[in-house]
Amino acid sequence: MPTIFVKKDDRVVVTVYAYDDTDGKTEAVTDKLEVPNTASDIQELEFIFRRPNYSDSYDSLRATGMTGTEMNPSDLNKLSDLVLRTLLTDWNISDGEKKIPFARSGINRLHPAVARSASGGALEKMGI
Repeated sequence: MPTIFVKKDDRVVVTVYAYDDTDGKTEAVTDKLEVPNTASDIQELEFIFRRPNYSDSYDSLRATGMTGTEMNPSDLNKLSDLVLRTLLTDWNISDGEKKIPFARSGINRLHPAVARSASGGALEKMGI
């Protein structure tokens, strides 16, 4: 039977693999097979998102200003930011010894590659 209503506790978990490439540049992907063999300091991060409902979907389209079926890069950036700020509910990130507590203000401190991978992984898993 199809799911008609989104439950408040319905969650999507996205695993992001952050690593340093050979030039020391931080990169991040959601598919472990995409991590190059030459990567160093691979860190597995978990981001937990709540599944969006109709209101979230509508608000996302309105906030991005997207019209039609094509999305330009600024629309995609707005959508990624909106996903992180409205749907991200928790994360499992540690500094090596202890878990760093989730806080909305912490989103601003994420490396851009990690943030893009997390929001992109969420959009892909949610089928948006």
